[in-house]
Amino acid sequence: SNLLKIVYSLNTCAMRSAFSVSSSSSSNGSAPKFTPAPHSGYHRRGNVNPNRNKSQSFFEGWYFRLSISREQSVSLIYHVYDPDDENSKRHSAGAQIIGPNGEYIYKESRKVRENFKAEAHELALQLEFDTAVKKPKLDTNRREFYRVSDRGTKHAGYICTSESNKNDIGNIDSPWKDSAVLDYIEWDIDVTPLKTYGSGNGTGKDKEDVGVSPAGWLTSLPLLEPHYQILFAHALATGYIECDGKRTEFIDAPFYAEKNWGGGGFPRKWFWMQCNSFPHYPDLSVACTGANRGVVISPGTYEDVGMIAVHFGDLFVQFTPIGASKSTKTNSSYVGENVLVKSTTFEWKVHPWGSWEVVAKGDEYECFITGTCEHDLSKCKTTVLRAPAPDTETGMLPLCRETFSGDMTVSMYKIDKKNIRIPVFENASSGSTACLEVGGGPWEEPWEIQADVRDPLAGALAMTDVNVDLVQSVGKVFGLDVIPGL
Repeated sequence: SNLLKIVYSLNTCAMRSAFSVSSSSSSNGSAPKFTPAPHSGYHRRGNVNPNRNKSQSFFEGWYFRLSISREQSVSLIYHVYDPDDENSKRHSAGAQIIGPNGEYIYKESRKVRENFKAEAHELALQLEFDTAVKKPKLDTNRREFYRVSDRGTKHAGYICTSESNKNDIGNIDSPWKDSAVLDYIEWDIDVTPLKTYGSGNGTGKDKEDVGVSPAGWLTSLPLLEPHYQILFAHALATGYIECDGKRTEFIDAPFYAEKNWGGGGFPRKWFWMQCNSFPHYPDLSVACTGANRGVVISPGTYEDVGMIAVHFGDLFVQFTPIGASKSTKTNSSYVGENVLVKSTTFEWKVHPWGSWEVVAKGDEYECFITGTCEHDLSKCKTTVLRAPAPDTETGMLPLCRETFSGDMTVSMYKIDKKNIRIPVFENASSGSTACLEVGGGPWEEPWEIQADVRDPLAGALAMTDVNVDLVQSVGKVFGLDVIPGL
């Protein structure tokens, strides 16, 4: 009723003013104008012989998170494996959804060619499930699906439980036995982008008003797989998610998106931290990750890599242990300076659960991040997620645990020419709204390490710069999609 809508608006008004950037809602129906992040598209090559693709392993996954309140967050997670090889054990496309109160559902389809579609050069994908809705309580005329459209600004889906979910619900050892979706989950969300990655959220009219990739032009090569790209460092989401008859509505909730892809295996071990809902720093978005991954050109060799990405006001700073330090002034509508910092120090100490510490130092900037949550898993609100296995045969396994209510504290400093540390911001606190994650393993003791890039070819190439947009344009002249996904 109108009265309920008014009450809802009044109740959320105070939270929105402190919990997100002041901006017009995307619910007005007009498509937002922005320049998408690089590699927003689907990376499976479309101009290669499909028979050749059958022998090439491939994975692509998408992660969307929105922070509704200090107590409620939602994750929409999609994946596709070996889409051209129907004989592959992991040939599938699927979704796992975490609802606002911790509800969990996972479903996948083996009919990838028939049911899964994705655009090569923009953020748009959909999957229609081939299972029939058999529960009498539900609308049997509806198709189960998920869909991302309009360059990632519209999200919708409807997924029901089925026989494939019975172990999640009925198995006493299942990590989801108390949180599994019993009947269905449905969502409809509009997104207003505020920051993609780097300076890519302006009108796109200026040649410098484009986003960046964490690994630069090397993101277009199969050297540093799996690749990683932040799609929306900060955005606002308006809509609803309904689980088993309980609808949760939200207006201008902080929204974040990223993806992984490649032909190699996933890291053996990793951690991840993310927040773009700092109560006292509404224009701050931070993502931080570290991983132990295989070196593509040297099978059996593993390296520890990490990254910190900070968007704050009109400043973007990325810390990585590879590449060259670089600072670029831009004419972007929201980022005045892009700074890529080659970290002379990039180290972390992450416990099996409850504590994360990361330090990155370069010539111009330093960043310190801590993450904490309840150490006792029986008392901490967490979710076990299915994540890609480190090999190229297994697919999705319950290898990951995360909490949406972590405490994340971030400080960043600029180092001037006299080597004096000047605070950019200090002790920015997430106020129990950060997502903290550990994955893979083993996690029997704290993981304390200094990032160490062991791929000599990648290290040398990272010092160079290649205009991948120009390469793609030349390829189009000859009818080739040289860099799919770009």
